[in-house]
Amino acid sequence: DQSLFESVEGAGDLIRRYPDTAALRERLAKRVDVRDDQVLVTAGGDDALFRCFLARLGPGSSAVTTRPTFEMIPNYASQIGVELFEIDWWEEAFPTSEVVAVASDAEAVFVVSPNNQTGSTVTEADLVKVSQASSFVVLDAAYTEFADFDLTSAALQLGNVVVVRTLSKAFGLAGLRVGYLVGPDDLIAEMSAFGSPYSVSALSAAIASEALDRMDGGVARYVDEIRAERADLRANLDSLGVHTLPSQGNFVLVEVQDAARVAEACAALGVGIRHFPGRIEMTGWVRVTLPGDTQDFGRLKQTLSAVLAPDSVVHQNRSEELAE
Repeated sequence: DQSLFESVEGAGDLIRRYPDTAALRERLAKRVDVRDDQVLVTAGGDDALFRCFLARLGPGSSAVTTRPTFEMIPNYASQIGVELFEIDWWEEAFPTSEVVAVASDAEAVFVVSPNNQTGSTVTEADLVKVSQASSFVVLDAAYTEFADFDLTSAALQLGNVVVVRTLSKAFGLAGLRVGYLVGPDDLIAEMSAFGSPYSVSALSAAIASEALDRMDGGVARYVDEIRAERADLRANLDSLGVHTLPSQGNFVLVEVQDAARVAEACAALGVGIRHFPGRIEMTGWVRVTLPGDTQDFGRLKQTLSAVLAPDSVVHQNRSEELAE
């Protein structure tokens, strides 16, 4: 939004100075109703997660997460030399018992809710049980604005849980790379000792602060639109006999016969959806991100109907291949 940049007072001076994120931290703390010292501004949610890895994990240590999950969790574990226990979690209830069974032997548990890639969510009772079994829990709540319930406040009562939040999703400010960690002040101080001391640029911090002051009403409308599209898309695909997972994110995971072919067919019609080459657990699934725009959503629905209908060219070609 060009108007956001233009409204930042002294933008030129900001570029010449080292960043100060105090004002942004104050706004974020007010937003989630905590003290300033319970918030750490980070370079997106990725940076927040990586600080948790650096602070609590190292070569030879272990952590627990679910599968499928946000791809940076296994990536960071591999980079650092962390043994990662991955427990399957799809559309069923969160596998609390399985996570708890291994949590006490690990240095950290990473819970993503709404889950990236499925959109599934944990309950407050799930989170309490996991925190009781573990010394340190990271709740990645990047998509929480789209969910029915925000676990941030509940998580902050547990003492050993930090919450990853971001302005990249519901606020649509992914290019600014602004995220934040929320948690008990002692844990936030610990995480702040790792990573770059200037993880967010002065200009990004200033624009994000301005956005928080101006965009609340717009964010609420956008979230409402995403929720309506989510229900509409699932109903539409269900009418075509296409299986989707219940989601509380801004996306829907769709089961297909040939993910690469479906993604290519959609791209040929000018619509981008995601498939997951190289991720075995995601074979046979594509992820459809909801646009939050009436015209774009109509185009998305029309494209998916054309590609996934039983009599579509994709299905006909697939059937011919299987018959050969």
